[in-house]
Amino acid sequence: MPQHAEIRRTRTLLVWLYVVITAVIIVAGYLSFRSYQQSLQAESGSQLKAIASLKAAEVASWREEQVGDAVELVSNPIFGEYVRRQLESDDDATRALQEWLTSIKESEGYEQALLIDAEGAVHVSAPQSETDLPLALTSRIASAINSDELVAVDFYRDDVTKRIFLATIAPFETEAASGVTAGALVLLTDPTAFLYPYIQEWPGDAKTAETLLVRREGEDVLFLNELKYQKGTALELRIPLTETQTPAVQVALGKEVVMDGSDYRGVSTLAATKLVPDSDWGVVARVDSDEVYAPLKARLGTTIAMVVGVLVTGLLGILYVLRLQATRIYREQYELEAERSWLAAAIDGSLNEVYAFDAETLLITYANHGALENTGYTMDELALMTPSDIKPEYTADSFHAALEPLLSGEKAVLVFETEHLRKDGSQYPVAIRLQLTERGGKRLFLAMVNDITERRATEAELADYREHLELLVTDRTEQLQETNEELAATNEELAATNEELTATNEELESSNEELRTLYQEAAEAASELERLNSELELAGNAKSDFLASMSHELRTPLNSVIGFSDIMLQGLAGELNEEQARQMGMINSSGKHLLSLINDVLDLSKVEAGRMEPEPERFDLSFAVHEALDVVRPQVDERGLALLADGIDEPCEIVSDSRMVRQILLNLLSNAIKFTETGTVSVTVAESDSTVAIAVGDTGPGIAPADLQRIFDAFTQARVRDRRPDGTGLGLAVSAKLAALLGGELAVESAPGEGSTFTFTFPKAWTPESGS
Repeated sequence: MPQHAEIRRTRTLLVWLYVVITAVIIVAGYLSFRSYQQSLQAESGSQLKAIASLKAAEVASWREEQVGDAVELVSNPIFGEYVRRQLESDDDATRALQEWLTSIKESEGYEQALLIDAEGAVHVSAPQSETDLPLALTSRIASAINSDELVAVDFYRDDVTKRIFLATIAPFETEAASGVTAGALVLLTDPTAFLYPYIQEWPGDAKTAETLLVRREGEDVLFLNELKYQKGTALELRIPLTETQTPAVQVALGKEVVMDGSDYRGVSTLAATKLVPDSDWGVVARVDSDEVYAPLKARLGTTIAMVVGVLVTGLLGILYVLRLQATRIYREQYELEAERSWLAAAIDGSLNEVYAFDAETLLITYANHGALENTGYTMDELALMTPSDIKPEYTADSFHAALEPLLSGEKAVLVFETEHLRKDGSQYPVAIRLQLTERGGKRLFLAMVNDITERRATEAELADYREHLELLVTDRTEQLQETNEELAATNEELAATNEELTATNEELESSNEELRTLYQEAAEAASELERLNSELELAGNAKSDFLASMSHELRTPLNSVIGFSDIMLQGLAGELNEEQARQMGMINSSGKHLLSLINDVLDLSKVEAGRMEPEPERFDLSFAVHEALDVVRPQVDERGLALLADGIDEPCEIVSDSRMVRQILLNLLSNAIKFTETGTVSVTVAESDSTVAIAVGDTGPGIAPADLQRIFDAFTQARVRDRRPDGTGLGLAVSAKLAALLGGELAVESAPGEGSTFTFTFPKAWTPESGS
C-alpha cells in the first residue's frame, strides 16, 4: 500500500538523519573537547613560561649583583690600601678589613667573606673560621689569581660540612713593601638563604607546581636545588640526557620550550623551560598534568553525558515521529473512508442536481435525489434519456459539439448556463459545471447542476439597487467637493503651524550643537587629565629607578674620596700642615655627609620601588639597643649630653629584620642628638605579649604643631629658632617606611620647648602578613 511505502521511506530517512546528526554531535563534541584542551594547555603554558622567564631573570640579576659586589670592593683604592697595610702586618688595617668584610657579609647576605693570598692562606675572614677551604675551591682561587680574571664558582658541596655553596672570586694585586703581592677576595654564598627559597616560591595557588634549577654535567642533567616531592636531591639527582621527554633534559640541551612530558618522578607534567643568561643554569617551571587538565576531565564527563542525552533524546524523538506518522496515516485512511461515505450520502441527498452520463452514448447512468426531485422523472426514465432531452436549447449534435473541448483534452472543466425541462413541461434556469472522469476503465461525464432561479431574481434586484446607488454617489460627490474646500482651508492653517514648529526645531538643534561641543570639550579635558596622570606615574617610576642606579654609581667615587682623605688625615701620604689638615677634614666631613644623603636616598628609592623586603631572624633587641648606644655615645659625649636607657637590662628575643631595626634606632638617636643642645637623650624599651616599643626622647626645642603634619615626609625638617638644621630630611621618612615594612608604625609626641619623643612599635614576630 502507498501508506506503507511512505512509512518505510520516512523510517529510512529518519535513520540516516539520526546517523548524520549523531556523527555531527560526536565530531562537534570531540572538537569542542580538543579546543578546550588546547585552550587550557595554551593558558597554563603561557603562565608557566612567564614564571620561568621571571625566575631566570631574577636569578641572573642576583648573580650579577654578587659579581658586582666583588668587583666594586677590589677596585676600591681604600680597600687596596688596607690590604697592602694588612700584608705588612698592620693590626689596624686587619681590624678595618675585618669590619669591612663583616659589613659586606651582613648587608648583602653572604655566608662568608675571605681575603686570601696567592699561596691560599686566609688573611682575613668574616666570620672568622678555622676550617680549611675545600680543595676544589682552593684550586679555583689559584687559577683566578694566575689568570687575573674574576671567577664565579658554580654550586659545590663542602667536603666537611656537606653544605652547598656558590663562590665569587675576585683577584687583585697590591704594592707591598716586599713587592707586588697577588691575592683574591672570596665571597661565599649559601643558596638556602635566598636562592633556594626564591626558586621554590610560586605566584599562585597551584598545589603541584614547583620550579627547578638545573645544569648540564657531562651526559646528564644535574638538579641544583631541593625538589618538592623528593628530598636530598640538590647536586645528587641526575637524569640522562637521553630522556628527552623530561623538561629538565630539554633545558639542559639549551632548548627553551613549553611541553607536555614526564618529571623526575615519572609523573605526567606540563612545563616551561628558560635558560638563565650568562650561566650554565636552566629554570624549569612545571605543574602536574592532572592538575592542569582537571577542568578538562570534568568537562569531558559533562560533554559525554550531554551527547548521550542528545542521542537518546533524538532516538526517542525518531520513534515518536514514526509512531505519529503511522497514527496519522491510519487516521487519514479512516477519515478518507468516512469522508467518502459522507460525501456519497451528501451528494445523493443533495438538493442540487448531480448527473453522470456515458461519454460515448451520452445516456444518463446516475442522477441523485435532487435531480429526480427537480425534473420529476424517475431514475428508470432518466436511464433511457440523454442530457439533450432535458435541455431544450440543445439537440443531440449541438450538445455533442459542446462536449468536444472536454473529449479532446483542450479543457478540463466546462461551465455554462442553460434551461432544464421538467417532466411537466416547465423550464427553470440552471448553472452547470461539467467535467470528464473515468471509473472502472470507462469514461463518464460528471455534471454538477445548480438551480439559479433565485440568483436570477437577485440579479434583477441588484440592477435596481445599482441604479439607485449611482444617484446616491452623484449626490455624495457634490457633498465631498464642499468638504474638500473646507479641508483646503484647514491645510493652509496647518502649514502656518508647521512653519512655526520648524523654527522651534532649528532653535533646539542649535542648543543641541552647543551641548555636543561642551561634551566634546569635557571628554578632551578628561583624556588630557588621564594622560597627565600616566606621565606622572611614569615620572615617579623613572625617579625611583634613577635614584637607585645613580646612588649606586655615586657611592664608589665617594668611598674613594672618603678613603683618600682618611689616609691623608692619618698622615699615611705625608704630614699635612694645619691649613691642609683643616681643608682635608672639610673634604672628609662633606664626603661622609654626602654619602649619608646618598644612602638615605637609596634606601628611600628601594622602599618606594618595592625592592626592599624584610629578612627576619631571631636576635636580642636589648643587645641591639646597647650596640646602637655604643655607636652614638661619642656624639653624645662631644655635645655634653646625658644618655639614658631603660628596659634593656634583660634579654628581649624577637624575630624581625635586625638591620632595619638598627637603622631606625640609629636614625632616631641621631635626630635626637642633633636637635638637643643641652639635657638628655633617652631610650626606653617596653614589650607586651605580641609587640615591642622603642621610645627615643630628647630635651630639645620640640616640634611646632604645623611641622608635625609633615614630619615623616621626605626632604622635610622642622625649623628650630628660625633656622634649618643640618641633614637630608630623609631619615624620618626612611624610618617610617621601614617601620611599615616590619608591620609596625612610627609615631611622634612633641610640643615647642618640651622636647620630642619618637616611638617605634612593631610585632615581636614578623610575618609576611604583618608587613605592608
